[in-house]
Amino acid sequence: MKKLVFESLYLVSHTEKKAAQFHFHPTVNVIKGINVEIGNSTGKSSLLKSLYGCFGADPAKQSPLWERAKVESLLKFTVDGRVYHIHRFGFHFTIFDDKQIVIGRYRRIGSELAPAIANLLGIGVKLPNRSTSILETPPPAFLFVPFYIDQDAGWKDPLASFHGLGQYARNWKESIVYYYIGLRRDEWYELQAERNLLEKQKEEPTRREETLASLRIRISKDLSEIPFDIDVDSFKREVDILISRCRSLASRQEVYRKQTAALQNERTKVMAQLEIIEKAQVELSEDYSFATEVLEDHVECPICGADYANDFAERFSLAKDEDRCISIHRELHQDLEKLESEITQQRSSFQATAEELSAIETSLNQKTGELTLDDLLKRESKKQMAASVDAEYKEVISKINEINISLARLQKEIRKQDSKDQRKLILDTFSGEMNHAIHKLRVNAVVMRNQNILLGVLKGSGSDLPRAVLAYYISLVKTIEAYGSGALCPLVIDSPNQHEQDKQNLTSILEYIRDHRPASSQLFLGLVEDLNIDFQGKIFILDRKYSLLSKEAYLEVSDFVRPFAKAANSIDIVDGEFDF
Repeated sequence: MKKLVFESLYLVSHTEKKAAQFHFHPTVNVIKGINVEIGNSTGKSSLLKSLYGCFGADPAKQSPLWERAKVESLLKFTVDGRVYHIHRFGFHFTIFDDKQIVIGRYRRIGSELAPAIANLLGIGVKLPNRSTSILETPPPAFLFVPFYIDQDAGWKDPLASFHGLGQYARNWKESIVYYYIGLRRDEWYELQAERNLLEKQKEEPTRREETLASLRIRISKDLSEIPFDIDVDSFKREVDILISRCRSLASRQEVYRKQTAALQNERTKVMAQLEIIEKAQVELSEDYSFATEVLEDHVECPICGADYANDFAERFSLAKDEDRCISIHRELHQDLEKLESEITQQRSSFQATAEELSAIETSLNQKTGELTLDDLLKRESKKQMAASVDAEYKEVISKINEINISLARLQKEIRKQDSKDQRKLILDTFSGEMNHAIHKLRVNAVVMRNQNILLGVLKGSGSDLPRAVLAYYISLVKTIEAYGSGALCPLVIDSPNQHEQDKQNLTSILEYIRDHRPASSQLFLGLVEDLNIDFQGKIFILDRKYSLLSKEAYLEVSDFVRPFAKAANSIDIVDGEFDF
């Protein structure tokens, strides 16, 4: 298990031209307001909130004054002794290695920063995404929640000190706590991720199986409505003959249709020619009568005065033209009569073909007992469909069975991860620590539900509840220290004197923290009154009201932070990868 230690914290507000720097003790750090009157307004909580805040784990509540200051932060920390820096400004984060070289820039806390921090600290816990159910590394707030008691939110409800803890299902606490105390290790989450992926892959064939099962029932019902079978081959031969005949008749009908259309077009043309000849014939007859009965032998043109002969030759020419028209008219009438005859014949042939097609359709519907050929065709079609559906159904069932076998294997592997002896040892250790802490802290009026106490389910009120919460956190971190997975992180306890603890209870609280804190974990303790108890570490005295940052420190701290800020904003440096 890796160990995280905070070494130094640098805070700069360019808005207020103020700054501060803190260099921490590797074991115990007490952040103390100098007196009771101003102790709660000296900025100790803002300092403590900034520690995990550098990693993107924001507290449940932040001071509006602090937010308006737009503080830039830089935290120097070690992981198993190796030095790193993390720079934060707004929601921009940059991690530097021990040579202060950029190894990662991050603009999204959940999808970018969280996996980087988890990789850095060796934290393998995963939580299922609400939308996809795929296991993912949760945001830093979830990674650090067992190690922080916030002054504003942490003393009423354990594991609730950070902002944004509602994005996962309610059982996220179980996953986080079980992981950190060693009940579930990295292998368990790897197997769970594989199991969730298989469950996701199973969804589509399961939906398909339900659809096919419903379709099989409907087809079976349709087939049952025809109570017997007959000679399918015999019907098939008859149907093939009829279908072949139908195709031949359909082709013939198309020929008749085209020929009839051509004849009708020809008839229309002949009728038009007849109309022209009849008009010409009338005009010629009138001209001949006029020439023979009215005009003289010579006729003068009324326009030019020229003289034209109206002799026998001219009149004979008109008579010949009229006879020619009569002859053409007779020929056209003969052509028309022939076309009418041919059209009638084509229509008759078309009608005969239609009648034969109708007879075939009647044959297809001719009953053999209670069964028609059409019924048989439908039945055979449904039989083929049923066979196809059955084949697909078997394939889907086979796929589901394969996934179920893999799931069963994974479930067996997951159960192997849960050793009953190891589980009992860990739970007994936690229960023993909790009972000891409850006794030492003089907790009386708090109900602790045995099956949920590991998840911080504490019911109580008054001054007893904060002491029970303290007992829970210290017992939890001590169990993590003994058996845990992931990283052992600094324990941050902000203002344990909640609900006006009397002096005896406050003494019990502070002495218990001093004597029973997790020995391997770095401690940060925010206090107003320490009752002169020596915590054997480093004390930071804050004596300015509303002034954690100072103008005097601005130049020095901003000069130190500036190269990190410049590198964080540089576009010339290519992000690297962690290599541990």
